[in-house]
Amino acid sequence: MIIAWCITAILLFSCSGNNDQKIDLSGSWKFRIDSCEIGISEKWYAETLSDMLTLPGSLAENGKGDPVRLNAKWTG
Repeated sequence: MIIAWCITAILLFSCSGNNDQKIDLSGSWKFRIDSCEIGISEKWYAETLSDMLTLPGSLAENGKGDPVRLNAKWTG
């Protein structure tokens, strides 16, 4: 009983803090578009990526990716 109370108290106190931590991702980033979903199997993470984009901003704003059109295939 005491152990259950202690665990409950620890969980309540650990969840009550301010969790509004933010990480600023602004800046230039190296990237590679993986439209065929082969990046993991080909271990792109071990390579030096050559294409760049700037955040904040979208792929379209950075002139990357497929053009946005009414008949574009959207996946999520």
